[in-house]
Amino acid sequence: GEEGTAHYVAHLLSEGGYVQASAFIHADTRRLKPLLSIVSDPTANLEVRLGVSALLESYAYSPALQALLPELSELSRHADHRVRADACHLLGLTGSAAAKAPVEVCLHDAHEEVREIAFEAMHNLKRRRAKA
Repeated sequence: GEEGTAHYVAHLLSEGGYVQASAFIHADTRRLKPLLSIVSDPTANLEVRLGVSALLESYAYSPALQALLPELSELSRHADHRVRADACHLLGLTGSAAAKAPVEVCLHDAHEEVREIAFEAMHNLKRRRAKA
């Protein structure tokens, strides 16, 4: 299940197995969605969080990342600013016009880091001349 997928990828990343984790995700990109449980956990191991971010970023502007738009939009409203910042960054990498609204909200976030990342994300969306 999804929890098992996230746990397995977290295990690989914590052991330095980014290449194996990448191959595991590449075999079925639906495995990206469970990784959002790690993105949404600000207490997760930093090495694992960074690895998951890199895995998700490797699907920038792809249908696989665009499929996560609803979940990323929800995470952009998370209580923890680190989660909002990560979600906003990934929304910018979807290249989707549908990401503009949640990123716009992040431009007015209470936390400076989120606002800065939202600014970059909006720049990405505009530069890509995002299509719906």
